[in-house]
Amino acid sequence: MSSIKLKHASGNSMSIAAPATNPASDLSLKLPATIGSAGQVLRNSSTPGTLEFGEGIQEFDMWRVNSSFTQSTGDITANWERADTNFDKIGTGLTESSGVFTFPSNGKWLIGLSTYIWTSAAPDYAGLKICVSNNSGGSFDIRTESLSSVNADELAASTYTITCLDITNASAMPMRFETVASVSVAWNGHTDQQRTGFWAMKLGET
Repeated sequence: MSSIKLKHASGNSMSIAAPATNPASDLSLKLPATIGSAGQVLRNSSTPGTLEFGEGIQEFDMWRVNSSFTQSTGDITANWERADTNFDKIGTGLTESSGVFTFPSNGKWLIGLSTYIWTSAAPDYAGLKICVSNNSGGSFDIRTESLSSVNADELAASTYTITCLDITNASAMPMRFETVASVSVAWNGHTDQQRTGFWAMKLGET
């Protein structure tokens, strides 16, 4: 197995070696035209074999409901905003219309959803669902759901749920969030804090 040996002035060396097994055909790796910057990683570009420097995480976004609302079961359609307090998204980010979120690209996406419930009604259950469509928003399927209960001696509760979505067709697979509760409760929102909201991170390609 051949290799290229780079020798240090003090005597020791580092080698770049050929593959351990014979590849099916000749392979070529093209180095980037820049040296990158601190914290970046070397990765394949959109052209296989052509390397580029880029962020380790290519997409991370965070959204929240900026004011409280009251309902039992239903979609969260209004008052969404991208978190902007000491936060800047990585990559393109998701787009939103009436509570329906579209992913910027295909891939495996990790989603975390939380809510802060404030009520005096003592519901048997209250929580949130993450729902995804496979037909451009014609219908939505539940991917995960998290519930909590509030007894008569308490006023507040919170829930958190997380799931990984394999988005194979970003334009046809939007996401939305639904409240579910046995009675009408107040879902707490805030314009400076992440009380009812979610984050989305792309882990890799589909």
